[in-house]
Amino acid sequence: MANKIDREALIIYLENLRVLETIHCLCERKIQDLENRKNKIVFNQGSPPSKPLTYSEPSKPGISQLIGPIIGFTLWGGILIPSFGIAIIEEILGVPVGGIINKLITFGVAAGLIVGLMYGKSNYTRLKNNYNEDIENLKQKKIQMTQEYQKELEKYQQWKKEALIKYNKQQKNFETVINKVYDEKWAVSDALEEAYSMNIIPKQFRNIQGIYYLYDYISTSNESLSNALLQANLEEIKRRLDEIIRLESEQIILEEQWHMEERQYNQRMLEFSQETAENSRLSSQYGEIAALNSETSLQLQEEQLAYQKADYWAKKLGLY
Repeated sequence: MANKIDREALIIYLENLRVLETIHCLCERKIQDLENRKNKIVFNQGSPPSKPLTYSEPSKPGISQLIGPIIGFTLWGGILIPSFGIAIIEEILGVPVGGIINKLITFGVAAGLIVGLMYGKSNYTRLKNNYNEDIENLKQKKIQMTQEYQKELEKYQQWKKEALIKYNKQQKNFETVINKVYDEKWAVSDALEEAYSMNIIPKQFRNIQGIYYLYDYISTSNESLSNALLQANLEEIKRRLDEIIRLESEQIILEEQWHMEERQYNQRMLEFSQETAENSRLSSQYGEIAALNSETSLQLQEEQLAYQKADYWAKKLGLY
């Protein structure tokens, strides 16, 4: 069937397939690049403020702070005062103390008890006041620390909320750009499916490597499509052309966009071939090739293709 098509029309057909396969490939690359950039954006939750430290309450003064001095001073009075009293009476007065020793002990104990009671009560009151003051200070400190923590927590929550909004906005913006490139890719896929449905190109060659090979082989020689297919080693073609396609694909699209006058000439030639075709079947094929050329040309006439504008959109949306 392909041999019936004029060689020049076949080259135009292959050229359009090469353009569409290249756009499809570049869309896939751009989508992958955008997806990678999108996935690299991680929502940084930051670190919440530390909770206030807990302080143990001071020990509450007990009854021992009251009883201890009473016992101590009582013992002191009961021992010390009689001892001094005996020494003074016998040495200075020269009077035997046998009859008054019990009175001295009683007096010492009573004096010690009174002093101990007074000192113990004073000491207990002082400790209790200090305890109450410490408790109040600790209470105020806890209130202050809690208030400061709440302020810092509110700031953190507000920052986290704004960070989440920014993150979601970035993700949405990326998805918007990616979806635009996907729309272009799907449109090109539909155009390729329709173009391949003409069954000029065998199924195993309906890929970017196969089309690059066929276009280069036929456009630079006088060989037929049949010979090009017979000479092909697809695995070798893929190995040899993958790097060339990676390096030259973008330049091919740019050149095609610059050569719109040539594409308009091709369109006129295809329409003339359709009008002068020998039979309706061949005329229909020329018509399909002309429609493909027209659709490809319209796509190339865009100010920029979606995959080309993706970086511009991304920068405008603050993604790069």
